[in-house]
Amino acid sequence: MKGKRYAILIGSSNYPKEPGLKNLRCPEKDVDALDAVLRSPDFGGFTKTFAFKNSPSHEILEKIETVLGEA
Repeated sequence: MKGKRYAILIGSSNYPKEPGLKNLRCPEKDVDALDAVLRSPDFGGFTKTFAFKNSPSHEILEKIETVLGEA
């Protein structure tokens, strides 16, 4: 494939600011598995992946802005 391909993967399993929401069991594992597939030259072939697991929104938004600025 030509060009650079980037992926931003976001997995959240806990919501401390939302006490009514129960913690989820597998988002971190799902992000790790999808990340491996996307980085694989046989399947995804992505140039770079960025995996965020239970990260604050400001970190995710900063990375999105950076990646879009490079696109």
